[in-house]
Amino acid sequence: MKLLLDTCALLAIGTGNLPKEASKYEAAVPALVAWEIAIKVRTGKLQMNIPPHAWFLQTLERYHLEQILPGTRVLIATCLSQNLTILTSNRIIPTYPGVQAIW
Repeated sequence: MKLLLDTCALLAIGTGNLPKEASKYEAAVPALVAWEIAIKVRTGKLQMNIPPHAWFLQTLERYHLEQILPGTRVLIATCLSQNLTILTSNRIIPTYPGVQAIW
């Protein structure tokens, strides 16, 4: 099994508070987690001794975590759930049912 870590899970890894059973699995972290951590630091909800992006990259390396980028499906799900039209030159996105696209 491969785990997908959210912001809380990555912060728990960084502080050594992740449940031990989680350490036996491969794990991936969405790049969006780095953005969420940066927002928490900027708003004062989280304190770090180093810049958030550096902490994120160091934590990925230290714990051998894979970074995954949000893909087309995340964009599509966002558009559908928020009733948004996407501005894109991607020719595949408009082929998904219910997606409205301009370009």
